[in-house]
Amino acid sequence: MRDELAWPNDRKSIFSLPTSGPGSPTWCSLKWLMPFGVDERYLAEAFKKAGDYVIEHLKTGQVFGNPDNMFMPIAYLYRHSLELMLKHLVRLGIAARLIEESSDINCDLGKHNLYRLWSHACTAIENRWPNGDKKIISNTKALIDDFQRIDKSGQNLRYARDSQDRPTARKFPDSIELVEFRSAYEGVFNLLSGCSAEFDFIVEYITEMRNEAKGYQ
Repeated sequence: MRDELAWPNDRKSIFSLPTSGPGSPTWCSLKWLMPFGVDERYLAEAFKKAGDYVIEHLKTGQVFGNPDNMFMPIAYLYRHSLELMLKHLVRLGIAARLIEESSDINCDLGKHNLYRLWSHACTAIENRWPNGDKKIISNTKALIDDFQRIDKSGQNLRYARDSQDRPTARKFPDSIELVEFRSAYEGVFNLLSGCSAEFDFIVEYITEMRNEAKGYQ
């Protein structure tokens, strides 16, 4: 017999429900978020991991029906992960003195245009590795362009219709293999993560030099 469908029969707060505590695999400890905070890289990794988990579950073949309706949630998780990672890289690039802060950059950091964010991040990357592999840069740009094409505003993967009441799915491909989709994004995410680690190192070095200079004053 099927379990009875749940209804809100009791007055509850969704954020203060009974908890099983640390022994539960789905228990979340959130108090540390405030004192330590989270940055865009942390969130980028979390959104990517969420998308990965869904695909891994679909790969088991134990999901009822087809995975078609999972494309938009998964693609959104990856797109948002990409946006957060690019914003993180741009801010690091400024701190590492690889690009100069400007009103244009600050404006783009407050929006969702992947192409604009990539242009700033790419400048920082090329300034750090002027003799780097141009093919990798070109391949990365192509994937980012794909995301930008189907979801320019960061809204198309979240809603069925856009602000002009047009179906958002009109820009989607006819079909997609989610495992290959994940693999393609994995490569880009790994590249951006590697650049982030290098930019972090530069920022730490600049900070150490600044602190040493203050010590001599």
